[in-house]
Amino acid sequence: MFALIIGIIAIVLTIALVLAGLFYGGNGFSDNSAKAQAAALQNNGNQIAGAVALYEARHEGATPPSVSALVPLYLTSVPPGSWTFSGNYVQQPGVSETTCEQADAAEGISTIPSCTDAGPGVPCCSE
Repeated sequence: MFALIIGIIAIVLTIALVLAGLFYGGNGFSDNSAKAQAAALQNNGNQIAGAVALYEARHEGATPPSVSALVPLYLTSVPPGSWTFSGNYVQQPGVSETTCEQADAAEGISTIPSCTDAGPGVPCCSE
């Protein structure tokens, strides 16, 4: 009987610790997830921007018709997502606001600028 009571107390304490960890550590987990998504967004965007620059250098300034036209000569594969480019920007629609805030914060930008005001070094802008 004593072992049963100790077992039940151990289960209740374990559940309480798990719930406390989720409650107090939940923001830390979601912030790190947004930072990881922002880093992936920046990395993929930089790869495509570099491939576009190589394409333009080799084709006398002509812009490639699509991101998939950069494969396999300039990119091994198209990064995940629906990437497009226009002018100096590489874009992926549907990125969450939290991910954009994290990507901009990594570049020292405190608020998400409008796309008309943003320069080429801005990872995320809003339309």
